[in-house]
Amino acid sequence: MVDRLRITVNDGKYTVVMSQNGGLYALRYGEPWRDCIGDGLILALAQEVEELRDKNQKLLLSCKAGLRAMGATESYIKELEEKL
Repeated sequence: MVDRLRITVNDGKYTVVMSQNGGLYALRYGEPWRDCIGDGLILALAQEVEELRDKNQKLLLSCKAGLRAMGATESYIKELEEKL
């Protein structure tokens, strides 16, 4: 079953998961840690992180396309991306 939401933060230390049946829980280092059902703050923050990551990825792709259109080399683009 695919989760409705899965957000990992702090270099993989914590993961917030919303299952298909609506369960909300947190993992710590990939192991069950705590039940978050009813915790609107955890859910809202996880949704915000997901949305911002999606927007960031779209912006990055757009910037790369613009740089390519201006004749930037792939090595230059990769160098800039590594600095982000």
